[in-house]
Amino acid sequence: MNQKKVFQFSYGGGFLNPETLFSITELGKVGIGEGLVDPSERLTVSGNIALTGNLLIASSKALVSHQEVLSFTVSDNVILATAAATYRGVFFDYVIWGSLGQRTGTLMASYDAVHGLEFTDTSTLAMGNMDGIVLRANYSSGVQLLADVATGTWNIKVMVRGI
Repeated sequence: MNQKKVFQFSYGGGFLNPETLFSITELGKVGIGEGLVDPSERLTVSGNIALTGNLLIASSKALVSHQEVLSFTVSDNVILATAAATYRGVFFDYVIWGSLGQRTGTLMASYDAVHGLEFTDTSTLAMGNMDGIVLRANYSSGVQLLADVATGTWNIKVMVRGI
């Protein structure tokens, strides 16, 4: 489509054939990455994106976040919590492991002020003994993922999606 460039940052390759790293078109489309001189979308990225913090989509209409808790043993651990009343559906994708076993799954929670909270946990079959830990959801100023630990030392990685 060859849009007019408003701004372009290039390097190397000589005066006639530089490698473009960053460009902005007159339509406000941004290209980041080597060779993206004519981005087709509002933001086009070539390569990996490293993100620190949460990804909020459309002003908190959707959320993608991550949490890692290593070596917890005490009962009633709050692993991760969402913002109050922001999301009606929350999906906690997790892998949990410890000296006794491991499993991977998704705890799904649905919340509204009238009906309260409902949740279900769907996971792989346990590898080893997972009797010492139970995951559950609660609502306290936002949907929380909790781990009730009876025995063992556990680790968990969680990616949360809120909609």
